[in-house]
Amino acid sequence: MRGRRIGSCVGILAFIAISFVWSPPVGATDSSASVLPMSAGPNCGKRAKIYDRIWSVKAHDSRVVFLRCGEFQPPSGGWGWRHIIGRQHPGQLGWDQDYFLWAMQQTVQGADPKDQSNGTLLYYGPILTIRFEKAAGSYFRDEYSFKVVVIRRNGDVLTAYGDYLRTTNCHTIERCKEYP
Repeated sequence: MRGRRIGSCVGILAFIAISFVWSPPVGATDSSASVLPMSAGPNCGKRAKIYDRIWSVKAHDSRVVFLRCGEFQPPSGGWGWRHIIGRQHPGQLGWDQDYFLWAMQQTVQGADPKDQSNGTLLYYGPILTIRFEKAAGSYFRDEYSFKVVVIRRNGDVLTAYGDYLRTTNCHTIERCKEYP
């Protein structure tokens, strides 16, 4: 049976983001591809205030969600962009900061939030990346589950992180665009 096209499954309950990236899959050896350099990301240097806004986006549930510089309080405290970078969440996935920011926005815009008992909302959705590996001569789809935790009372991002799920050898770009 032929899989459904991605465009048909973007809806109220599901959101799929596809991006063409030319980076190695999670767990790939250094010889399989070169690592992309980290981007500069948002300007949340020493002079930036904790409530300085990086972006705001209208969420799927019509809330406005803000990513702010926030603060990092080791070992595990803090919130906002400084917390995300301090905990190295983009690096854990092998993504640069710009791609991580994009994934956060796509998840918030496309996913229905789940109400958490601790006063937060959890936006949860898949992120798919498609890449071509020259040595294998085919296309691969890397699948991640991505989560953005938002403070319910003010709409500020508390944290965001993702988990690698699997890599699928699609052989062609058309097969990679089909949702499993």
